[in-house]
Amino acid sequence: MADPLHEELASVKRQIGDFFQLDFENGEIHLHSVKGRAFILPTETWVTLRRELVETFKEGAIPFMFQIGYAVGSSFIEEMKKVDPNPEVILTKLPEVAAASGWGRFTITGDTKLGREVTFSVSRCPFCHRIEHAETPICDFLVGVLNGLSDNLFQRPHEAKETKCIPMKSEVCEVTITEVTEKTAEQRHWGSYVLFPWLFNPKR
Repeated sequence: MADPLHEELASVKRQIGDFFQLDFENGEIHLHSVKGRAFILPTETWVTLRRELVETFKEGAIPFMFQIGYAVGSSFIEEMKKVDPNPEVILTKLPEVAAASGWGRFTITGDTKLGREVTFSVSRCPFCHRIEHAETPICDFLVGVLNGLSDNLFQRPHEAKETKCIPMKSEVCEVTITEVTEKTAEQRHWGSYVLFPWLFNPKR
């Protein structure tokens, strides 16, 4: 059965001004929903940034991009929770916010109430833009964002895995978030007690 709220959101034609306000004089873009400030990063710039990170750090670029994404996702949810802390409400709003921010079209399925397992499917993903072929998933930044988002939103640790990626000839990039009892050794290495608060003060 279709969710009436999703149908209502889908039927409304959104404009950029519904989400952002441009203060041209001061060179600032403000978000209406979380009362914060944003800036635009062109997708072509991301392509260059990703290429330079991979060429410079080789395999080390993967955890580096993941960790940056984790911090972005966690901080984003901190701001969203100020508006409404309910995970289901936030995940209902997330596809619309993501679309308005140019992050692609999000579809979210699974346990959006408790966060035991949630799948994020992203069409028109900007983080693998211009990469025509890949043997393995490459949206490490997106994986980190969704991992940090889920950990902070549900206040429990999760493992994030990209199971589909557009350069692998999939129609979408797909990331599955699964609740775990504790972070992996790699996540412990790249994380901190600030980003992973349950390692310091477990909340069950």
